[in-house]
Amino acid sequence: MALQIKRFIFASFFLQISCSLFAVADSLQLAFSEQHGREKIVTGLALGYELADNPSGMLNFSTQLYNTCIETDIEKMLTARVARLVADAYYYTDSIEQSTNYLMEALALSKSAVTADTGFMGSLYNDIGLNYQLVGNRYDAFKNYEKSISLLDGSVFLTELSDAKSNLASWYYAKGNYREAITLYVDVYEIDRQTNNKRGQASSLNNIGRLYVDWGKYETALDYYTQSAALLDSLGEMRLLGIRFNNIGMVHQTLGNHTEAIEWFEKARAIEEPYGQTPILATRLCNLGTSYGAFGQYSKAEANLKKGLEIFKKAGLNSKASKTYSLLARLYNNMKKTGLARECLNNAITYAQKSNTLPELSIAYHQMWMLNKEQGNFKDALRFHELYTQIEDSVYSIDVNKKIEELDAQYQSQQKEAEITRLETENQLNLAQITFKNRQRNMALIAAFVLLLILALVYHLFATVKRQKVTLASQNDELERLNHSLNRLFAIISHDLRNATASYQSSAKIIGHYLQKGQPEKLMPLSDEISTNARNLSNMLENLLLWAASQLNGVSVNREVVKLNGQIKAVLEILTSEFERKGNQLELDIDESVQVFCDPESLNLIVRNLVGNACKFTQEGIIAVKAQKSGEKVKLTVSDTGTGIPHQKLEHLFNFNADKPGRGTSGEKGTGLGLALVAEHVKRNGGSIDVQSVVEKGTVFTVELPVGQN
Repeated sequence: MALQIKRFIFASFFLQISCSLFAVADSLQLAFSEQHGREKIVTGLALGYELADNPSGMLNFSTQLYNTCIETDIEKMLTARVARLVADAYYYTDSIEQSTNYLMEALALSKSAVTADTGFMGSLYNDIGLNYQLVGNRYDAFKNYEKSISLLDGSVFLTELSDAKSNLASWYYAKGNYREAITLYVDVYEIDRQTNNKRGQASSLNNIGRLYVDWGKYETALDYYTQSAALLDSLGEMRLLGIRFNNIGMVHQTLGNHTEAIEWFEKARAIEEPYGQTPILATRLCNLGTSYGAFGQYSKAEANLKKGLEIFKKAGLNSKASKTYSLLARLYNNMKKTGLARECLNNAITYAQKSNTLPELSIAYHQMWMLNKEQGNFKDALRFHELYTQIEDSVYSIDVNKKIEELDAQYQSQQKEAEITRLETENQLNLAQITFKNRQRNMALIAAFVLLLILALVYHLFATVKRQKVTLASQNDELERLNHSLNRLFAIISHDLRNATASYQSSAKIIGHYLQKGQPEKLMPLSDEISTNARNLSNMLENLLLWAASQLNGVSVNREVVKLNGQIKAVLEILTSEFERKGNQLELDIDESVQVFCDPESLNLIVRNLVGNACKFTQEGIIAVKAQKSGEKVKLTVSDTGTGIPHQKLEHLFNFNADKPGRGTSGEKGTGLGLALVAEHVKRNGGSIDVQSVVEKGTVFTVELPVGQN
């Protein structure tokens, strides 16, 4: 029914025109017989969807209507809608391949129409994807879902967008990618909120809950199921509410909370009982029986399971009956009634064979194997173990064949795309040959062309010489700047090295003095000073070497896809002692799935310098490292609550300025090279860097790098 409503949407315009005049199918039939041309086709569309309860009749009528469109040369968009009607008719008759063919025809017609209908085309891609998914062609299903969403996203067709995203979410769910599926279902929920579709909201919440159950996050699943139930309760959707109650009970049953499970199953049973002996009621009874059995209340468990079994048998649901017999066998085995357990397992095998359901047959064989093994009937135990193994092998073979078929479908699709690309290339070559022949026919243009070519070459030479002059001038300026920077750098390095050497000499004299006096306890205050001097000297030399290498050889980057979370954690481990020494707290907020496309060594340098600087200028504060995907970029921020940077220094912060390098909160001194190196490596990796700072409040560095492709 949901699919039928979905496929009515893009016929809504025509339904409003015709159904406002004719309330029933008989009236539509009368009008259809009296009309001609376009008006007749419009009414025929409405009449065709009125026949949805009679699929074969709908197929015959829609096919004739489509042939009429082709014969009378009706406008392409209207013909496309009729082709969609034929596709829906084939869908209702389970002819998925024919349905897909007519959907493709409708898409081709709509693409060639004078005015494109984005909503209609988006819904066609969605239905094509759904058909592919039904036949197991997951690759083409995914491609068509993505095309549908790309067309509908940002449009006014919110209902169609919701449907396409929901189908894509189910695709990710079937693949086991729960995170992506949940993200899409949340999008669907937000769209349903915009359109005030409370029933759709309840469905999305239920789908998210089901995903969290399969993911093993049961408490989160309970929260979503409860929200869904509350919405359905407000709408008075009692039977759907019963399904939600059952879902909540199943989660409690999985968690072993059988008291709560029984309470919710009883609520679900009370809602379903007024509708008679339905298979849904039987399911509720079996769930109750399972939880009562777990409690040891065997009589209640047996009574509920038997009631459910009778309903399944009357309804001809052999697979469900087999499963229920297996549950009864497990119950009887716990009650030490092995004879009844064996009888139930024989029945379970019989009903599983009737339904040709391998999973249920596997369960029954497994239980029979274990029962005979416990009773010492090793010959029968071996026989049933062999049968169980054969079934498991069959299930495995089916799964493997499905995967092979899916890969084959993907390969065929790629082959088709390659063939299309080859044909397009051949067409381009043919066009190039035709153009060349036309030029040969116009020999009179050759002289003018040669003249223009000579002029162009002369101009090119002139422009090249001019560019080279500009380049040489720029290089001279750069060399002058580098020489000036180098002179300043050597001045600072020599000064700092002298200070460090003098400090160590002074420390050595003091150490010798106190050792001679036999007072080693007075040497303790010197340890922190020596440690600080050593760290300053090490950092200074490291940045100096990196800067020298970059100036001599340039910054060489080997970009690759890097998982940001693991790379940053590895760098931060090196700085752990520095954080502890200064009493700083680290906050890390990086999703494990975030990836960047950059050089790993460049990333290490960037993070090490930014976090190291933050720690240097922060004492007993908070340093936060966060990363999030923003479009085609990943935004990495390093913020601190330290001393901040004066406004007048921000403008030249990323230029080498060795005149007045800043000092950290513990007297740490740098060369001014660190941030210059960071800026250069960010630029070479296709990124950008920005800084915001307030004195005495802290600083935030923001680096944007290209996102890594999955």
